[in-house]
Amino acid sequence: MSSSPDQPSVVLRDRVLAAARQQPSPTRLDRRRRVLVVYSLAGLAMLAIFQFAGGLAHGQGRPVELTVAIATGAAALALAVSVVAAGRRRSMLGHPTSQLALVALATPVVANVWLITFASSYAEPFERIGWRCLGFDVGARFHGAAGVDVVASAICCSGP
Repeated sequence: MSSSPDQPSVVLRDRVLAAARQQPSPTRLDRRRRVLVVYSLAGLAMLAIFQFAGGLAHGQGRPVELTVAIATGAAALALAVSVVAAGRRRSMLGHPTSQLALVALATPVVANVWLITFASSYAEPFERIGWRCLGFDVGARFHGAAGVDVVASAICCSGP
């Protein structure tokens, strides 16, 4: 078998196949465990950011149930965005740019609809403007990152 410009040499092919045999593919169970660890770390990171920003105490004057519901919605949105933007596909190629752009554009809209839905269900106890919340929100819009917007929404829903 001779090597042509379109085909690799026999030696190279044999080396690649030998290397592939030495490195077995992970089992489905191993892959599921790895995914569970990554999602758990992401959830813990989100809780840490929420606590760093003041946690539930930051929303004094608002019903705790409301704050928990908004944070749960933000977590669900973050999970959905992660699955859509980075989930597995049948193709070896990455997600289409149009799909990623749609996720980046739709996430702030969905997050705001989620917040407005809950904000209209109670009387606002705060009289002043939440500048930190506004800063997170505007920063997320200019940055264009869906994850930053979800985190900002989770932090902002707790109060100014």
